Amino acid sequence: MSNTTTFSNLYPPDSALDRIASLPRSTDAVDALDMLPPIGVKPYILSAIMCMRMSTPALARMLPMLDGTDSCMRPDPTIPGTQQPGSLTWTRANLDAIALFLGACTRLRAYIYLRPAVELALRELHVLDKHDRMHAKEPSSAAHKVLARYHRLLVCLTESAWRVRPQAGTVQTSSLLRRPVKDEVDRIVMHVLAELDGMGCSLATRKSTLSAFLGPFLSAQTLEPIMRHIAAHGVAIDETQWHRVASVAFECGKVAMGEQCLKRAAEPHVKQQKRKKDADGEEKSVPDELLLLGALGARTFNDALTTLMPLVMRPAGGVTTTKDTDTETNTASEDGASMPLDQDSSSHAEPPPPPPPPTPPSTAATPETATKADEQTREQSDSSPATAKPRKQILNLQDSQVRAWSILLKRAATDNAVSSDDLFRLAESIPDVAVGAATLTPVLHGMMERNDLERGLTIWRTAQKRYSHATRRVRQSLLDAPLLSVAGEVRGRAAAIENANPVNFAIKTVDYYGARPVGANVWGDPEFEPHPKVRQSVPLDTGVLNMLLRMCAQLSTPSVAFRLWRVAPERWGVSPDDVSLAYLLDSARAYARDNQDTMESRVQMMKDTFSFRTLSELVTGPRRLRNVLQKASPDETRALFDPPGYTWRAEYGPTQPIEVARGVFEDVLFGNWPDLKHVPSPVRHGGTISELATFVSPRRLASAPPAPRPSGSTYAYIVPGQRAWDAYIKLIAYHFPDDDLPLTLAYMRALGVVPAWSTMLVALKMIGEREGPRMRVATPKGTRLMRDEEAVRAYLEDWLQDTAKVPSEADVAEFRKTQEARRAAFVRQRILHHG
Repeated sequence: MSNTTTFSNLYPPDSALDRIASLPRSTDAVDALDMLPPIGVKPYILSAIMCMRMSTPALARMLPMLDGTDSCMRPDPTIPGTQQPGSLTWTRANLDAIALFLGACTRLRAYIYLRPAVELALRELHVLDKHDRMHAKEPSSAAHKVLARYHRLLVCLTESAWRVRPQAGTVQTSSLLRRPVKDEVDRIVMHVLAELDGMGCSLATRKSTLSAFLGPFLSAQTLEPIMRHIAAHGVAIDETQWHRVASVAFECGKVAMGEQCLKRAAEPHVKQQKRKKDADGEEKSVPDELLLLGALGARTFNDALTTLMPLVMRPAGGVTTTKDTDTETNTASEDGASMPLDQDSSSHAEPPPPPPPPTPPSTAATPETATKADEQTREQSDSSPATAKPRKQILNLQDSQVRAWSILLKRAATDNAVSSDDLFRLAESIPDVAVGAATLTPVLHGMMERNDLERGLTIWRTAQKRYSHATRRVRQSLLDAPLLSVAGEVRGRAAAIENANPVNFAIKTVDYYGARPVGANVWGDPEFEPHPKVRQSVPLDTGVLNMLLRMCAQLSTPSVAFRLWRVAPERWGVSPDDVSLAYLLDSARAYARDNQDTMESRVQMMKDTFSFRTLSELVTGPRRLRNVLQKASPDETRALFDPPGYTWRAEYGPTQPIEVARGVFEDVLFGNWPDLKHVPSPVRHGGTISELATFVSPRRLASAPPAPRPSGSTYAYIVPGQRAWDAYIKLIAYHFPDDDLPLTLAYMRALGVVPAWSTMLVALKMIGEREGPRMRVATPKGTRLMRDEEAVRAYLEDWLQDTAKVPSEADVAEFRKTQEARRAAFVRQRILHHG
């Protein structure tokens, strides 16, 4: 493939810009942007630049060019016949550039640019859709073009945005997308449905788009609108598509809809194969996919077990795993000797023998069931090669069995009627071919929720032994990031029982297996060792980092939380998200709660400062701590811990954790959207003269602020969502009385983040307790004399367009009583604890 990109065969040639469009793909996009002339740039040049080596600063510079606000996009009057902005040719070329821009955003994880880029794309699509509807001979032909354009846009948006790839045989839906990308996919899908309803057409006009809307673009938010569209237009969907809809319905808790979809999917089997016999005279069995989906909709473990019994009792099929090379086996054994196992376990022990066949946890295994299972296994092993199943078919059967056990164990782990004894007995019944991360993760999580940590550690040790003896090809299915996250939390909780530091044990587990990036590709994605050993062999994800940060918040250790926040991108190749930011704020708030400004804390501060220490020790103490932290090698796990005798003041000085956390959030907020600094507050108090002026000229209720333009690069991968804003508002509400809470709500409105009910309760309560004098406000219902709390409530009602979604004055009063009762109980508990 040539290393140059020339668009002269697609667009009219332009001698002034040909050299930019013909630059090699390895050219830095920022350098190409610097070569652009002051005017006369066309969209196809932007498409050519986006095929080069993109970066987040390049995206920030290209966004104004795409929406036409940059002066370089003005047509050059000296060139005759120049394309004018707004023409169809210009719009089509600009839409192509926007699609490539969205793909670059997802590859670079620059999610702050997705929302304005999607808005631009919908604007350009509206122009093209309107033109096609006016000039099409038939509505179906126009609908086909419309669907093709939207489908291509969605493909560009989601091509590099999947958090994880689905396991074999599972349904790939938009639930696997990262949250900012998923939100934009849902917006585009809803827009497509509205366009089709206006044209009187349906998704059936383009079969590939229909399959995509019922597959990778299907989510809990778009499920019901898509199904209403299908029912209204009488669209016929096949069995596989019904399976996908049922799977999403069960995932989002819509069991009735999922069961109805399964009935529709089973209609061909009921009509055509009912009471039919096979050549052997046996009754036709139910397809595996229907059994698996039926188990997803099971409400209890017993229902799931009844549905999946034909799959979980199926023999393994004689699939054996051969080791790749002798060298690999020796390497795995040698590297496994340094695994962080407990003292009562051995990394060189032989893998456990195949477990007995499964039995329902409510009943013990009987000799009759064991004999029957042994006969089935013997018949399978004695089968001749002539009657053996093809390898592909065996692997498909094995995959169905793994999925069946995974679903069964998830139901058992979440069913309160299943005790820890039953769950452990069920785990011992997993066949050897089904043992892996997909089955051990729910078991380990169930043991942790039941506080049976001892047997949870036993399951984890067994997984470690299997992983140390497995080949590289098999390891991928034995241990992954979700299992490692649960295992780290189990080890941390077990360490807490022995008065050890839970966070340190969880970090040890994660850091031992967490893969280290050895480089980065042209898009900045981390690249790992292609043939890793047992140690540092598991690529981590954001969920593992969030687990560690959540433990830091629970244990009030913000120092470790800030350390993980800083080192995770370079150490593990994991970038934090908005949930990570929320846990960071929670850890600082928990530290402030546990170290309140009381007489006890002040006495302790005096003891730490003056008790039997000389002046030189007071000066060198923080310096010595910094030396200890700096001397720890970045590759060592202890570099992430608090050293012995650590205090926050020794490392950070008088700056409190809540101040550092607020600074991080504001760096994310104003670094990504600098224009937010110009958003006015809904409640503005001035001097006495300005307050008296409101009686002559009442203030108007604050309107919606304009959407800010993103221009950041440092934290472009973090888009604060509802959870992060909730943590931030609670932080400033309880610890920063001088901050403007109504202004924070205005920031949320500018970014389109709807506050949660609990967030509005906290905000309205604290605003009411800090409010200034009443002011006259002109509302749609007339001029009223309002308190600050009433003005903010009216602002929220105008924003959400529904008074029922905003807490009333009675709701805030009830919340205030509840908070006072909790605070009194907390004070009594502290007095009893320190009494």
